[in-house]
Amino acid sequence: MSTEAKPVRTLSLCLIVKNEETFLPECLSFASGVADEIIVVDTGSTDRTIEIAERHGARIIHHQWTDHFAQARNISLAAATMDFILVLDADERLAPGTAEVIRELIDAESENAPPTVYLPLIENVDAQGRGLGADHMPRLWRRRPEMVFTGRIHERLGVGVSNLRLAYEDRFRIIHLGYDPGIAEARGKRARNRALLEQDLAERPDDPVVRYYLAKEHYATGDDEAALEGFLAVVADGTILNQALSAYLFGAECLRALGRPLEGMKLALDGTRKAPDYGELWFSAGRSALEAGRPAQAEAQLERGTLIPKGIAATAFRDPSVAAWQADLVRAQAVLAQRDYERAAHLFDAVRPQLPET
Repeated sequence: MSTEAKPVRTLSLCLIVKNEETFLPECLSFASGVADEIIVVDTGSTDRTIEIAERHGARIIHHQWTDHFAQARNISLAAATMDFILVLDADERLAPGTAEVIRELIDAESENAPPTVYLPLIENVDAQGRGLGADHMPRLWRRRPEMVFTGRIHERLGVGVSNLRLAYEDRFRIIHLGYDPGIAEARGKRARNRALLEQDLAERPDDPVVRYYLAKEHYATGDDEAALEGFLAVVADGTILNQALSAYLFGAECLRALGRPLEGMKLALDGTRKAPDYGELWFSAGRSALEAGRPAQAEAQLERGTLIPKGIAATAFRDPSVAAWQADLVRAQAVLAQRDYERAAHLFDAVRPQLPET
């Protein structure tokens, strides 16, 4: 029996950066232990970003910014030399235990596996560490020349690659700070994103992915009418089911914010017919029902708000706080609205230990 050791797979960490001296040190500190090389494409930093990257042993490539994220990312991919590629942004860091998961995934992949992209759960948090929801994004794959990005922003990986396999990995977790409202505003992130997405939409008006991300930018800045129009277009298109499920959810929340809770409830319930285990949709429907003065209906829907999706909904937008405490808290409010004071008190007592500290 052969005792020859199995070759250890190597990993390139690829980033694009500009003026990231605040976030980059922690990003690289978390990731440098798992990466065998670090490729940093700098698009015009005037602060200490390059100095920080060099201190962590990064190879620096200078690239003039052209309002095109895929172009800059592909320059970093072309410079990588290791077996696998990990892509991070400077305002991200690996969650505890994730380095071990990455090592497990790349060591376990068969040599004859089809092109496989691992999509970690990107957990968006604010500056105080409070959750802002989560999405899966492509971040890890075996280096192949055909695996490149396309799109000005919210770029897609491996478009047109045959037999491409997407592996959604909730154990693989990345913490993202950049969607904190104060941080995003200070860095001009929202205005930049919206401008690039509008350019993409002008070129590809029927692209549901572009419509979805532009609607999310409107949603983040409180333009619920514009956001709703985009989300409804994504729902009507329906070709990318996990994104359509997210659009049902955000569209329902737009309707609720616009003072149309019954329409919001109906839209959320329409979504649950496609994904009965999508707890976030049941939560949205229940919250809208309560605002519409239907507390008994709200209670029934909120009971399902703690469902943890296992199917396609597991790859849609997620808010872990819904199952952890939000659904139970609003359910208690629905019972209180029915004047069932004893049961409401019991439900409030049960959820209180789960509430985040303020």
